[in-house]
Amino acid sequence: MLLQGMVMEKQELASRHSECAKFGYVRPAQDDPSCVKQIREIVARTAISEECILVEKQILPPETRPAWIAMRKKLKAGDEVIVCDLGRLGRDAAEVLSSVASIAAAGCSLCVLDMPAKLNDIPLSNVLSVILTLANIDKELKSELGHALSIMKPLGGRGGSKPIVSDEQIAEGRRRINMGESVTSVAASLGLSRPGFYKRYKRLELRLAAEQGTVDGNDPEWLKTVPQEQLSYVSAAMARWNSEADEFNQWVGLCWSEKDDLVRAEYEKNCKNKR
Repeated sequence: MLLQGMVMEKQELASRHSECAKFGYVRPAQDDPSCVKQIREIVARTAISEECILVEKQILPPETRPAWIAMRKKLKAGDEVIVCDLGRLGRDAAEVLSSVASIAAAGCSLCVLDMPAKLNDIPLSNVLSVILTLANIDKELKSELGHALSIMKPLGGRGGSKPIVSDEQIAEGRRRINMGESVTSVAASLGLSRPGFYKRYKRLELRLAAEQGTVDGNDPEWLKTVPQEQLSYVSAAMARWNSEADEFNQWVGLCWSEKDDLVRAEYEKNCKNKR
């Protein structure tokens, strides 16, 4: 019964469109399941009527589409097939290629509405070459991507991951900040955010402090420049600053001269209180 219905539908379609020299072809799309949008666009942008538009009612493979089969049987050399986009001719590059080849074999032209007008003037044989080239490029890109991911997977890598920044680079960044370069600029040059740089440098300072027994994780090189009488006030100055500053402007992000000023102020304050 179903087969008989399909046969009758094919016959009806073939009879209905036998006089047309231009055929519109529409197929259900995700954003246009009833094909209404496609029909309106073809009617609005071409000189054909709705009677010359063949409508597929189901999503089927090319060889079993009633409207497509009926249109193919009636196509004559010189006729034109109009679609809204290449996706209406197939679900992938292979199906599109097959459909375009079928139209070309009948000696007909193809008009794709979402393509520039000049491209629609290119012979179908050239269109076939372009589609085939794009399909091959797509296949090669997927193959290369798969190969790259297969290499990176054992290494624990994922495509597009950020480069690893070494402790030496973080320490050099800290020296650049001490020389007056902005934290934002240094962090950006290392591929880090400002908070990310602070976090990495704080971790480095704590590790160096544990290894060298320095005061509260401060840079050992900076501590060598602090006057001996002010060394005992470093921790107090650091605690006061961190309690008043926000999380992105903590002591670890200050340059040497800024720390010098804060330690000196803490020292002078305590000296004044003792008088």
